[in-house]
Amino acid sequence: MDELPYFARLYLISDIKRFAELMEQTRAKEFAFENITSMDLADYKAHLQTVKNRKADTINRAMSLIRMFCQ
Repeated sequence: MDELPYFARLYLISDIKRFAELMEQTRAKEFAFENITSMDLADYKAHLQTVKNRKADTINRAMSLIRMFCQ
């Protein structure tokens, strides 16, 4: 993560925080990154599209950063 530009790290932190908060709100148990499924990612993408009305570039950036973080 240190090799990312400063602004990308800020986006990453923000996107991860929002993702984790949504997962904790919509799941019955405490969120843990090691338990992320492809369905969790699909649900989050749908949430960004339908509930938050985010643009495609914003959604793609968020999803890309979350996937990178989870590797």
